[in-house]
Amino acid sequence: MSYAAVVFASVGAVADLEDLDRRAFNLAFHRADLDWVWEPSRYKRLQTLEDDAARIAAYAVDAGDSVDVAALWQTKRDIARDLLRSAKVAPKTGVLDLLDAAKSRNVPVALCARRSASEVYAVMDAMAPTLSPREFSWIGDSDMVKRERSLADVFDLALCSMQVQPDRILAVVDTPYAARAASAVGVPSVVLTGGMGAGWHLPAGTRVAPEAGAALMQKEPVAAE
Repeated sequence: MSYAAVVFASVGAVADLEDLDRRAFNLAFHRADLDWVWEPSRYKRLQTLEDDAARIAAYAVDAGDSVDVAALWQTKRDIARDLLRSAKVAPKTGVLDLLDAAKSRNVPVALCARRSASEVYAVMDAMAPTLSPREFSWIGDSDMVKRERSLADVFDLALCSMQVQPDRILAVVDTPYAARAASAVGVPSVVLTGGMGAGWHLPAGTRVAPEAGAALMQKEPVAAE
């Protein structure tokens, strides 16, 4: 049996943004006269935390530095938007195959994001023409909900829009936080770990896969890494 709907639970589950985001962080640190450098492995480990603000705050404690978390985060967001204007961003491995499989089954696909609408569409613009917003039946962002950056609230809007029972939806996520948000509204998820999921604490029943692909459409266990 296949799922009746698919929800990508973050822009990062669709687009290969890790290097660009990490670069934006390091440039923001440089502007703030911090000697912090987040290498790929360190940045991946920080994905276990709830969001970018939590990552900055936790790292500041480890580094023994006092920083304005909100200001530093905003600088990073501004830099990321600037980088996206000239960047070409690719979909994550297997995403196009999963979208094609959903389309061939007439299965709707939604995108839920904690980012603002302008940030979401900046990423979409950077993925054109490889991937278009038209591939998604519904796109939700943090501007649509009252609670700031509440992914669970965006999920609720997606469920209302898609009119599919939560247990028949597959959430495709890339962080433990997104998996927990999906679980909170009764949606099963698969976490795309990119081979770096060791030690992640996930909700019971969460599937794990190194990358997306058509096989995720089937309601069958995916071998853990």
